[in-house]
Amino acid sequence: SLASAAGVRDAGALYGGAFAAAQLREFAAARHLLGRLGPLAAGAGPAGKAVELLAIEVDLLEGKTPAAAAFADLGKAGSRAELLLQAKALMAANRASDVSQALQGWVAEHHRDAMAWQLLAVAYGQQNQPVQAVRADAESRAAQLDYPAALDRFKAAQGLMRSSPGRADYVEGSIIDTRARQVESIVKEQALQDKIDR
Repeated sequence: SLASAAGVRDAGALYGGAFAAAQLREFAAARHLLGRLGPLAAGAGPAGKAVELLAIEVDLLEGKTPAAAAFADLGKAGSRAELLLQAKALMAANRASDVSQALQGWVAEHHRDAMAWQLLAVAYGQQNQPVQAVRADAESRAAQLDYPAALDRFKAAQGLMRSSPGRADYVEGSIIDTRARQVESIVKEQALQDKIDR
């Protein structure tokens, strides 16, 4: 149990060992350590949640669909880490529409979350929504402050809209056009600043 210092130390060692084993693709060892860790963290609130998330991560690294994907509710995720890891689990379970719905709300509030934008791009791609996927990829690049790459992706989204007008609605097109202009302005400012700094 986690009630003693030794229990906390053991849990930390088991968690670290399971994570390291999974990273080294030694999944049998990772599962063995997770099996030993589970009873220590059971009913321990945040520690129990951390073990659940580690189990999801081990499944994903192994290329398996996590069992948690069957009942995961992104709306109840308690943290960014939980939201993004559960989103990956749902993607593995072909529940991209649930992922895109939850992540749209998340990125509306956390516009600079590059990883969330990238997962949203993958979710849109799985749903055959290329314009939205490219726009989300552009937003991910902008969140990473890679404005030239973001501008390239926004222009690609504009090109997709021109070549297939039915691919996105008017609102999405307006957002893409506005963001392309904003990012283009930043790219020009950076180029000017580079000239001044030389």
